[in-house]
Amino acid sequence: MRLGVARPHDLIERRWAKGGPERFEAERPVLGDVTALDQPVERISIAAGSGRSGEQVAKLLAGIRKEEADEKLWTGVSSIEADAGSAEVVFHHGSDPALRPEGGVEVACHLYDPEAIDAARRLGVVGRATQGLNNGLGENLHN
Repeated sequence: MRLGVARPHDLIERRWAKGGPERFEAERPVLGDVTALDQPVERISIAAGSGRSGEQVAKLLAGIRKEEADEKLWTGVSSIEADAGSAEVVFHHGSDPALRPEGGVEVACHLYDPEAIDAARRLGVVGRATQGLNNGLGENLHN
């Protein structure tokens, strides 16, 4: 799990808490076991609830993604695909930051790594995930 990214389970629970009992009762049966969402993996299969389909799970997730587009979690999602009994969420490949010299010390931070910044720009996540941050190289990342 990447730092600063909400756990998917927390996102769904928060959505249900804000949406009240009506939202919970409409959406909860679509999903199977949501505790599996908290595992730090690059892809996860979210089972459909009893009598539900993977297409319904994917549709629910796509709706949540659209409604909560500013949620940092979505910057890490590459795709959501349905099969018969589940939806698979695939995350962009993550990497651990390398130690780099900065101001007389070594730091391990993607904000100081020009290659990581370029990769984030290619994915279109600079600006959403890094809003208001300066990369330590003298450039604001929210461009």
